[in-house]
Amino acid sequence: MYKNFGWLDSYLPLFVPAAFATDTFFVFMLIQFIRGLPKEIEEAACVDGCNSLQTLIYIMVPMLKPAIISVALFQFMWTMNDFMGPLIYLSSVEKYPVALALKMSMDVSSSNVNYWINTIINYILWSTKTLCGWYFSWWSKRIEKIIKEKNYGN
Repeated sequence: MYKNFGWLDSYLPLFVPAAFATDTFFVFMLIQFIRGLPKEIEEAACVDGCNSLQTLIYIMVPMLKPAIISVALFQFMWTMNDFMGPLIYLSSVEKYPVALALKMSMDVSSSNVNYWINTIINYILWSTKTLCGWYFSWWSKRIEKIIKEKNYGN
């Protein structure tokens, strides 16, 4: 579909579906926010003579501004942190978003030596933590035994 539109190797397949609320989380988030608004405000607008469209535009949408701003910020962050979309729709590396370019630059610079250094450091840290845990456990049992002997000795 995007090929027929001529959208391949452009940002359009990344942002246009996001602009039309294709993520169900955001629809759920807005509906939950609307459910939290008091029903009396809509009823007051009807009493004042507003029809449904006027109530939506003049009353509900201004009250929805915090939720709409949250949805816009989350959508922007999720779109910019997306890995699969740019890999599928963008063929030139120059157009990759910052998160994907950063991940690719980290993968290029990593080598087998770094892997072994990380493995050795992890082994040393985990074994040190385990030995310290056993040591403190032994000491706590020893101290507990000494306290019990003192209490029962009286």
